[in-house]
Amino acid sequence: MLLEHLECLVAQHERSLRMTVVKRHTGSTTSIPGAISEDYNSCTSGTGGSSGISSEVEVLKALKSLFEHHKALDEKVRERLKTAVNKASQLEQELSELRAADGDKLKASFSAAVGGGGSASKRSIATSTDTFGGQGNVP
Repeated sequence: MLLEHLECLVAQHERSLRMTVVKRHTGSTTSIPGAISEDYNSCTSGTGGSSGISSEVEVLKALKSLFEHHKALDEKVRERLKTAVNKASQLEQELSELRAADGDKLKASFSAAVGGGGSASKRSIATSTDTFGGQGNVP
């Protein structure tokens, strides 16, 4: 937004400077030869007085070009960011789907283990804990 505002300001000043250059150019052709120019941007006299303003116009044109270049770069970066965000959200979605599928597989294997002989595995765990706890010397 700031870039667009600055671009607008540069465009406004470019127009006003062009008008000033045109006015001074037409005024300098009718001026008295050898008279001191009223152009405060240059130290020349007579008809060569508008060189300072034309260089300002060139600077403003260069600034405008620079702003357009940065605007184009900003659009490229914005597009790349949008692509990266879309890719990240797609990968997150795939990850959550994989986690859900793995969770379902884990639940199924756990329920099969508990339902088909889980009491034996509980007993063996309890027995090994009792045996380990009853040894007295812990390595």
